[in-house]
Amino acid sequence: MYLVLTGISRYFREYYKAKSGCRKMNELRFIIIIPYYNVKNYLRECLDSVLGQSYQNSLAICADDHSEDGSSDNIPRDERILKIYNE
Repeated sequence: MYLVLTGISRYFREYYKAKSGCRKMNELRFIIIIPYYNVKNYLRECLDSVLGQSYQNSLAICADDHSEDGSSDNIPRDERILKIYNE
C-alpha cells in the first residue's frame, strides 16, 4: 500500500510542479486528495479545515467527479489547492 501511495504522491508532485511552476516542491511533505461529487454545501467547510492547519507544506488536490451542483465554485484560489476534473 505504501508503494502505491508513494507513486501517486510522486505523480501529483510532478503534475503540480509542471502546472504551477512551484519552486518549493521539495518542501512539500504531504498531499491530501479530496474527491467530490455534488457536495456544494460541504466542500468549502472541508477546505477551510484543511487550509486552517498550522502545517503549511501540503497540497490539497480537489478531484471533481462531474459534479452538477456547482461544487467547484466553492473552491478558493490558493496555491495549496489544485483542482482536477475527471474526464
